[in-house]
Amino acid sequence: MRATVMYGAHDVRVENVPDARLMEPTDALVRVTRACICGSDLWPYNSMAPSAVGNRMGHEFIGVVESIGADVRTVKKGDLVVAPFAWSDGTCEFCQQGLQTSCLHGGWWGGTTLDGGQAKVTLPEGTQTGRQFRLRGKGMPVLRGGGMHGDLYIEIAVETPVKLCKRQKELLREFDQLNDEGCNPASESWLAKAKSFLNPAAKN
Repeated sequence: MRATVMYGAHDVRVENVPDARLMEPTDALVRVTRACICGSDLWPYNSMAPSAVGNRMGHEFIGVVESIGADVRTVKKGDLVVAPFAWSDGTCEFCQQGLQTSCLHGGWWGGTTLDGGQAKVTLPEGTQTGRQFRLRGKGMPVLRGGGMHGDLYIEIAVETPVKLCKRQKELLREFDQLNDEGCNPASESWLAKAKSFLNPAAKN
């Protein structure tokens, strides 16, 4: 699956990582249906020291339970769940006092060994910014719907990179050459922005 990984301040990449899976009998596998960018992401985004392995990002999400471990008792497959930025088991002395972020058996989403909260959507080739999709039956559960799910609506937003390594610039130039050979994308808006970034003189 695809994951957002932060390697340092202002260095965020989208990469292929192993699919999420049950690792402990107390785990639940959740399919993310709604997520957000948290303000706390801005702290490492502006200050994180460079890392060779990176930290997976993503927390505070809503999703549907896809499968559960053998020891899970309070949720079942198909349940709608809400996840805060930390997880806890609700059984330790801290949880019983309402201090779930200090759970003796809990922790924090993301990092080098644990997935963040993520969603994956496969897009058709040539998808452009502003394109909207309706994913039937992939949304939140319908109240009293007998296990049915509503539809999920998404809109695509493609952002122009603000920092490219040498190899990325070379690949972009190769893409530009292919464009000159007649392999035009459906829209050149993104390419025009990228070319302007690489060659500011082209704006004039």
